Amino acid sequence: MMKVVHVIEAWKGGIASYVEALVKYQLAKGYTVFLLADSNQLDTDARDLGAEVINYKSSRSPLAFIRIAKEISEKIEIISPDIVHCHSTFPGIYVRLLKNSNKVIYTPHAWSFFKKDVGWLARFTYKRIEYFMSKRCKKIICMSLEEMKAARSIGISPERLSLVYTGIPGLSQGIAATKKNESCSGDGPLKVGFFGRFDYQKGFDLLEKVVPLLANNVEIHLFGGAVRGDNKRIDSHFFLHGWIDHSKIHDCMSSMDVILIPSRWEGFALTPLEAMRAGRSIIISNLSSLPEVVIHGFNGIILPDYSAEQLAMVLNSLDKTECFRMGENGRKIYEQTFRFDDFAEKVSAVYLS
Repeated sequence: MMKVVHVIEAWKGGIASYVEALVKYQLAKGYTVFLLADSNQLDTDARDLGAEVINYKSSRSPLAFIRIAKEISEKIEIISPDIVHCHSTFPGIYVRLLKNSNKVIYTPHAWSFFKKDVGWLARFTYKRIEYFMSKRCKKIICMSLEEMKAARSIGISPERLSLVYTGIPGLSQGIAATKKNESCSGDGPLKVGFFGRFDYQKGFDLLEKVVPLLANNVEIHLFGGAVRGDNKRIDSHFFLHGWIDHSKIHDCMSSMDVILIPSRWEGFALTPLEAMRAGRSIIISNLSSLPEVVIHGFNGIILPDYSAEQLAMVLNSLDKTECFRMGENGRKIYEQTFRFDDFAEKVSAVYLS
């Protein structure tokens, strides 16, 4: 049976959800699975998955890359896996920096050159690095058409690319049934949920700007926090819940009326899928891959422009009954398009290709 090593950095947010679901599926299929991770950024729930956890010390300093690459290479050589699946930019560098004979699969989880908080020279450098590193893996799993097009635009060979839309586990896989929020009756405040990191990529600064513009009946609930030591002072107008266990995401989303996802760039965000699974409507930015999962007015709202004024206008005019209608439609889209088993089987097919 196949032996797989997943190489990750931080066990937070969408990457953790993606890898956790894959590991559980692969273990259930009889695979031998290893999780190669920085233990300083690994939560307890990751250790309880059933995969053997092997530690390495990560760093984002280029001066440390060779050391980390050698450390990881030695550990992988001992395991002798059939597949090495690295997740996100830095594990992708660590694994592919040194030539090796392993079958390497790379999932960027949003290309590094998608970043909009760096200058043009940095983005140009990221593009060159991703292009060079693409030659040192068997396949790159793109999670959206946006990622696929971006890869082709920098010259990555189409033979190395596989488009696999992400899926997430359904209700039959241990997740509580969708709740019909009591707020659907029209009483009480409009509860808006934000799930993820408090950073520029996820659009947290837009939330900070929109607070003074909101009507009194709009509440913004934050589920998440800063990462990598970025301690951000949170406005008292927010309802702060902190990072929550992955098993509680469904219930937390079900307690909201609408889920807000104002990201500036994404590979393919899991939050919209989790919201649709919970039967909740979505408000997204019109950037990156996010519009690939929302039909405006059917299962959510696509902001026509990226501004606090536009977001405030949408939130202040939202009708709860309409939110519930769009949420029900989103649930149907999830059932038809983003089931986990379909996704996992396609990933397995990439492994075997």
